Amino acid sequence: MNEALPDLVAHFHIKRGLFRRERVQAALFELDHFGCVMKTDKIFNPGDTVILDLVMEMPFDDIRRMELPAW
Repeated sequence: MNEALPDLVAHFHIKRGLFRRERVQAALFELDHFGCVMKTDKIFNPGDTVILDLVMEMPFDDIRRMELPAW
């Protein structure tokens, strides 16, 4: 788990209250059917809602899986 997975990034939105929303990009270090490991410098607070978008960068067109709920 020392290096990030190549060509795979996570974009996620953090809803911090009613009107405040933040967009963050993070590298993925592990991905399996149980979940994933992301590294970012953002701090998540209890009550924050996180919506995850996975993007695999391909030569012609990116593969996207949008709006995955995160727990």
